[in-house]
Amino acid sequence: MTSRLYADDLATANIMPAIDGYLDAPQVSLEEAVEPVVDIIPNIIFHAQYAKRQCSHPLDALTPDESGCIYLYTMENVGLYKKLNEAIQDKRRHALKRWFRYLKLFRVSLNKLPSSQESVWRGINQDITQDKSEQLEIGKTLTLWRVTSCTLNIKVAQSFMQEKGHNTLLMINCKNGKCIHNHSSYPSEKELILLPGTRLKVVGGPFQLPGIHIIHLKEMARYEELIKLPPITGRKIKSQKLTNNTLYDHQSTFPVKPKTPKLTSLHENATLSTNSTPRINSSSFKGIKSDSVALNVSIDSKSTTKFSNGDIYEGQTMNGKKQGEGTYKWANGGEYTGEWNEDNFHGQGSRIWASGDTYIGRWANGKKQGHGTYTWQNGSHYEGDWKDDKRMGRGVWKSKDGYQYNGEFLDGERHGKGTYTWSDGSTYTGHWKNGNMEGKGTRRYSNGNVYNGYWVNDKKHGNGTLTWISGDKYEGQYQNDMKHGHGSYTWPNGNKYSGDWKEDQRTGQGTFVWVDGERYEGSWVKGKRHGKGKFVFASGGHYVGDWNDDKRTGKGV
Repeated sequence: MTSRLYADDLATANIMPAIDGYLDAPQVSLEEAVEPVVDIIPNIIFHAQYAKRQCSHPLDALTPDESGCIYLYTMENVGLYKKLNEAIQDKRRHALKRWFRYLKLFRVSLNKLPSSQESVWRGINQDITQDKSEQLEIGKTLTLWRVTSCTLNIKVAQSFMQEKGHNTLLMINCKNGKCIHNHSSYPSEKELILLPGTRLKVVGGPFQLPGIHIIHLKEMARYEELIKLPPITGRKIKSQKLTNNTLYDHQSTFPVKPKTPKLTSLHENATLSTNSTPRINSSSFKGIKSDSVALNVSIDSKSTTKFSNGDIYEGQTMNGKKQGEGTYKWANGGEYTGEWNEDNFHGQGSRIWASGDTYIGRWANGKKQGHGTYTWQNGSHYEGDWKDDKRMGRGVWKSKDGYQYNGEFLDGERHGKGTYTWSDGSTYTGHWKNGNMEGKGTRRYSNGNVYNGYWVNDKKHGNGTLTWISGDKYEGQYQNDMKHGHGSYTWPNGNKYSGDWKEDQRTGQGTFVWVDGERYEGSWVKGKRHGKGKFVFASGGHYVGDWNDDKRTGKGV
């Protein structure tokens, strides 16, 4: 996890001096762009050359210099992004002049990427809701005076923040973010860049989850757009010939940290908290009812409505209904912050229940719909698709006990194709129906045994093959989790039985062949020779007759 996505900074309500002049800088190669900062970043020319080598065939119609410029920015061990942002945040603008060539190339590169209009996340490694509470009031506008890195994947932000203790998580509905994962040294982190001058409006007051304070922000027109800075255009760069620096081993200098997801429980005892909200009569927003006070009804303004039961709504309204963006706080401690449509949760929003359960994601007509993340108070977690308030589509469910399911859901149940992992490491990959293993699938047990075949209601049922780690193997029919029907069993020493089974035992007609050549063909009952049968000795002799409890008895030849 890169610290660019997790820092101790916050946008400010103050206006910094404009960044003037860098648009007039010549557009040069990456090596030339970083040459003015060689005295503050050791070996920056070598790092620039390495970045270009990693971007020799870039996507998005970028040149190697342009893609390498972004790649260099994301190289955590180089620290260019730190020095650049220190200069941008320095009110003494002369400190930024040495960066003009790099800034020009960086901005031209980002301009070639499509703008992203999605919800992104950024972590701050402290609780900022106390000493900066005035800046975070709903309706306040903040301005980013740095290149700000966010992530499209909330799991990336959460996984790092859990290591830090008390944190603040910013949820930003952006309009002009630039997704750089195709040009990043950490592509799996789904990094998105917000440029200096980005203005953010607080649309949801801070609310707290265990160890995390969440603030909802929305991107507004950029500061440079307000003052009508000229657009940036780029020209084609003539690339410099790359040279190798034998003093450095770039293969070992720039490692990528592996990600290891945590796992989760076979039995889902936790159930989703309901989304029910007290019905708000539209007349209450008009000030007719004595149990509430409405300040205004314009969709472009904020209103505060207080109810006799203690509930409070702060946000936009239209025609007496919650519309736009707002926060609803229940007297029992629950809270919703996000978008509304005609009194319903609709769009992007965060919901916290009094029980401690939380949901962050998409809503439609008051129900969870689209992509979202639900976290139970007990630590269980689901991230994936929703429809009509139920898990529907693809998703990943994890329990606090180390169990996990990754696959398809229908009406809140495991249904379709998916993989279930138990806390002991055993797995099932295959088809599901109504929450149970059903259809064809492979079960790998923690002791090394493997079953590949058909299932019904979580039990082996139908044709399948079970292979033991000891070397035993059964191929045949199952019923109710037991060998039942016709099948063949082979022992590690080479002995083999082929025939009928009933409730896990050899019962019916079957043939047993010993590795030394002896064989029995005949009737079986509960795993023993019983009834009529023929036994052929290794010497060539044979016995044909009756058997009882695995012994020759009665008439025989």
